Amino acid sequence: MAGRSRRGLALLAAALLGTAACASELGGSAGHGPHPRDVDPSAADGWGAPGDGASGADPAGANPADAAGDGGASDGADAADGGRSPHVLPFAAPRLEMTIAEGDVVTPQTTLHLSYAVKGVAFLQELPPGTPMPELAVRWSVQGPPDVPAAFAPSSLDAAPEIVLNGAGRWTICVTSVSWLPAALVLPTPTCAQVEVVPESKIHVELTWHTPGDAVQTDTGPAAGSDVDLHFAHPYAQGPDLDGDGAPDPWFVPVYDTFWYEKNPNWGGFLTVDDNPSLDLDDTDGAGPENINLLLPQGTSAKPVGYHVGVHYWHDHGFGDSAATVRVWLDGELAAVAGPVRLHGTDLWHVGRIWWPHPPGVPDSARPGVRLCARPDSQPTSTQKVWQSSLAGRVPCVTPCYHRPGFHGVQSGLVSAGCVP
Repeated sequence: MAGRSRRGLALLAAALLGTAACASELGGSAGHGPHPRDVDPSAADGWGAPGDGASGADPAGANPADAAGDGGASDGADAADGGRSPHVLPFAAPRLEMTIAEGDVVTPQTTLHLSYAVKGVAFLQELPPGTPMPELAVRWSVQGPPDVPAAFAPSSLDAAPEIVLNGAGRWTICVTSVSWLPAALVLPTPTCAQVEVVPESKIHVELTWHTPGDAVQTDTGPAAGSDVDLHFAHPYAQGPDLDGDGAPDPWFVPVYDTFWYEKNPNWGGFLTVDDNPSLDLDDTDGAGPENINLLLPQGTSAKPVGYHVGVHYWHDHGFGDSAATVRVWLDGELAAVAGPVRLHGTDLWHVGRIWWPHPPGVPDSARPGVRLCARPDSQPTSTQKVWQSSLAGRVPCVTPCYHRPGFHGVQSGLVSAGCVP
């Protein structure tokens, strides 16, 4: 009860003084400027739980005591409210105002600290001394890039939750009022804010996947979901030609292939780590994302470097086929989206190559580029490869039952996928 009382008194003080001094008690935060870049509040319910009906709109359409019909406080009452008893009920045209402590432009894997304040509160009547002040219950919701999960901690019903945004791109966060406790009063209108998640590395590769056979793709634990892996290989990676295209395969090569077994290999000089790639997220039991970053790529205009990007379905854990999507960000901008591509257990998808500082055979002034791998004859069983900027009308380069002999023993996923080791 003590926590509820403090929250109610802070709400009342903010209403009486018309200031944000008590915003921190309400879950507000100073020094970062409240959001949003407001999104239409009427659309906020679309981010909430289905069918909750709590849009936050005044069902009457206006404050009954607002003779002017302007949606504000009771006409002529504001000047006198400053001397009222502290036991009052808020009503009419209140609204929620969101604060995101970290701001609206962050890097992937940033933890956001969220809070809200109630603004524009007016008064309905006095309450007898000792009556508990009402407390507002809210619900938070989030919408981000496709197939990139995110969850509020400790829950979406907390007054000041945290959320980690792992995927690059634009996210929309909303807070919607659910009810006043214990009173039944006019609910503040909801509010939404947009957050841009922008990679700071020169090369940022992100993998997500969707497995229809896994009903709950956000649960965690051993074998709780499909295990799909992202690979990012240096051109020095030279392994056996298992895909039959006549060239060495770059996958599962020690030091020069970045993946779950080689998360942070040394590709450059010993005096800096910025020229080394890093697998910053590895998801073994769900839908991703996984991402690999390289702050300082190698390559010059005279000799561009082409890094390989691949996806390997390590183990389906009995959940069946999965659809993988890869997004490539170069210099903080989305440069390519490949997929979704359907993968069977232990399939290897050679996504393409990232060329730095630009693809070969183009002017030196050209930007870095991505060339995707496709089958020239549009036959899934083909072993030939062509490189182009889009997969439109082409079959991706997928090798079934891919297994690198001698690596990590016998891969158990081969048995689950029906492949012979």
